[in-house]
Amino acid sequence: MERGIGESIARNTTIMLAAQVVTWVSSFILLIFLPRYLGSEDFGRFYLAMSVGMIIGIVIDFGGNFLIPKEVSRSKATTPRILVSFIGVRVLLWICCMVAVLLFSYAVGYSWTVTMLIVIFGISNLWEGGSKAIRSCFQGYEQMEYPSVGVVAEKVFVSVIAVSALLIGAGSIEIAVIFTVGTFINLLICIKFLPRIVKHIPNFRLNMSYRLLKSSLPYFMWSIFAVIYFRIDAVMLSTMTTDEVVGWYGGAYRFFDIVMFLPAILTTVIFPVFSRLWEGSEDRLHNTFQQSIKYIFMAAIPVCILFFIFSEHLVSLFYGLEEYGPSVLVLQIFSIGIIFVYIDFIMGSAILATDRQRSWAVVGFVAVLINIGLNFMFIPYTQAHMGNGGIGAAITTLITEIFIMICAFFMLPGRYFHQFNYAGPMKCIASGAGMLVAILLLQAAGVHPIFQAVTGGMIYLLFIVSWRVISPDDWHFINGYFTIKELKSIISLNRKEI
Repeated sequence: MERGIGESIARNTTIMLAAQVVTWVSSFILLIFLPRYLGSEDFGRFYLAMSVGMIIGIVIDFGGNFLIPKEVSRSKATTPRILVSFIGVRVLLWICCMVAVLLFSYAVGYSWTVTMLIVIFGISNLWEGGSKAIRSCFQGYEQMEYPSVGVVAEKVFVSVIAVSALLIGAGSIEIAVIFTVGTFINLLICIKFLPRIVKHIPNFRLNMSYRLLKSSLPYFMWSIFAVIYFRIDAVMLSTMTTDEVVGWYGGAYRFFDIVMFLPAILTTVIFPVFSRLWEGSEDRLHNTFQQSIKYIFMAAIPVCILFFIFSEHLVSLFYGLEEYGPSVLVLQIFSIGIIFVYIDFIMGSAILATDRQRSWAVVGFVAVLINIGLNFMFIPYTQAHMGNGGIGAAITTLITEIFIMICAFFMLPGRYFHQFNYAGPMKCIASGAGMLVAILLLQAAGVHPIFQAVTGGMIYLLFIVSWRVISPDDWHFINGYFTIKELKSIISLNRKEI
């Protein structure tokens, strides 16, 4: 990976990893308190409303999370017009979405609590739409330190206030309000930093908005299809099973969401780089793509193993097995899919950055049809025979991700894999096998789970280093850019800006 590209990727990855530490701590705190204090039924309602809110968020974004950084990375001068146009369009789309979702809630007969939760999260989507538009502009500039401050502030506020509220008896509606206030704080901070890249705010122009909407339509189609096949499970579970089953499924899915932080960070950083290289140097793009695949696969293997082996311990620790025991098998199925999802993140980013968004949207549409069709088969079957329809929904998600990966592989030109070192992934798999054997032996010996996980991780790393999966150039890249000094400089910068 070339020095200039490496500096950009390393700097922004370091920034986002630092912010993610706070986000991760916040998420784990909420994992401990939310399901336990809300209970499986109320948490099921909360998770259902969050899933509907996620779909609303994708609709009002309308592909901007891909188009904005892509356009800005190629032409910085367009930033003000793009930002104003997308924010204006998002407000109009938000109004339409809120009307539609209220009609949907009435049609399916959602309870008053679920409907209120959907409305509250819908309001949160309005704030989030603005902050995401600004964040996407900073992404195009490859300057993620500024919007990361807003994310940190939001997560800290939500975790502290939400936990305090739960301890004094707050319910799902109060917690949803706290989440909404957190997104508003994020928006205010993003607005504070906006003058660094936008010096003036132009007037809203309908023709510009129309052009951008037309360009972003394929990205929107992919985004909405992706969210549908990820989130439609909860909606279908709510109509075919009980709130309790949705709570079991949502509890396992929360873990799945958390471990998506690594590919999410890498693709956020790498997407504008892919977009810039597509118009500059395809050879450099192919090399960057191959390195990204290697790194993400290397990370996916141990995460998959740890979550599969310790799923029962995780559910017991954070939720309690008495009420959330059925979440264990669902989480194990999700853990298998981690490898496919991680790879899909990188391959999908490469496809979208290289102007193949129309074909990728078609793949997303087919994935939705497969997902919905399989859910109609597997959810009732597993509910009737295993008492947990969430198992069927998890299996459907796994199959859908495998389908997405296969399609991405055939869509990318063969030159993307030219001279690709397949020995690296095979060594990662072998290292994972060694890690798995070590953990199982320690389990048989009655060793504490934390020691099992730490030892397994060390053995995996030992194999990776011994077999030179990480090359000397990789070590030089890591030592040169992912440093404590770099992190301190970022923290210092953020402190000054605040």
